[in-house]
Amino acid sequence: MEKSSDSTKAPSKIDTLELATHIIEAVGLVEVDPASVGADDPLTEAPLHLDSIDILEAVTAVEDKYGVKVKDAEEGAKYFRSLNSISEFISQKTN
Repeated sequence: MEKSSDSTKAPSKIDTLELATHIIEAVGLVEVDPASVGADDPLTEAPLHLDSIDILEAVTAVEDKYGVKVKDAEEGAKYFRSLNSISEFISQKTN
């Protein structure tokens, strides 16, 4: 019987509630309940309403917490749209 290689495993996704909590704390949105943020909700719309400065703070917070790096603005724009897209980004960079 062959052992399966770790490289064949699907990347694990980051919990979106954990991610929402981290971003909310990083940008100081104490009035927003992390559970109210849908995994596919655009970060720039309700309930977060992140502006460009907030997005930069979120990028930095995610880079610091998860040990990943956004290489340029194009990559940031591609992945920092929703919690699911950020989770996908983290999974790709860490696996």
